Amino acid sequence: IAAVIILLIALLVVAIGVKVSSDRRARNLGLDGTKSSEVIASKLVDNAENSSVRIYVERGVIADEKHYSIEMTISANTRTIRVLRGYENIEEKSEGLSNNLEAYRAFLKALEKNDFTEIREDTSGFEFRAACPTERSYRFSLMEGSSETFDRWFTFCDGKRFGEYGGKVNATFSLFKNQFPNYGMITRGVSF
Repeated sequence: IAAVIILLIALLVVAIGVKVSSDRRARNLGLDGTKSSEVIASKLVDNAENSSVRIYVERGVIADEKHYSIEMTISANTRTIRVLRGYENIEEKSEGLSNNLEAYRAFLKALEKNDFTEIREDTSGFEFRAACPTERSYRFSLMEGSSETFDRWFTFCDGKRFGEYGGKVNATFSLFKNQFPNYGMITRGVSF
């Protein structure tokens, strides 16, 4: 009996050691959902061939018929802008442009300079649309292959910042907007 108890204790110790080691590995690789901004930032340019970045901007909470949002997605091969109507994101207009790896790498480096992957703590408890319902809201995403590895939001009202996105919002928005020579024409009639 003593041998069985010692064997069970030894197995338990090994199992706990494996779990702790696995948790540390996941945290270091960012697989546990708590990726540090340093880990994500280093991956922006390093994984340019297999990634895309996206910004989604929407108007405050208003009638479905007047609710518009803009989504811009950039990858090594394409740049896409979509104007979406209503809360169900019905596509009204879109434009797809080609891209190349060097242009995309330059874009990612510019995003890094503007803290695209910076994460800030938001203890407000609000969600994306609830924090500042009459103001513009932003979502920033990084996709690696088919996996979304970074998704943070931001809004500002009453002198307060809300959301987990810690980057430079206006500069980042301008960088995305400048990827589309026809931005003004595509978004004509969309009021924020």
